[in-house]
Amino acid sequence: MHHYLGIANSAIKHLDGQTIKIKKIFYIIRPLLCALWGAAKIKKLLPWP
Repeated sequence: MHHYLGIANSAIKHLDGQTIKIKKIFYIIRPLLCALWGAAKIKKLLPWP
């Protein structure tokens, strides 16, 4: 989980404020979606609500 958030954070830090290419947007969105998916899977596996 921390790995994916770190990837997204470093991609955000490397933005220079100019026009953002679609590839850079996916570099940010993909790890965030992976972290959300992982959190949902962990929540299903835990015995408490």
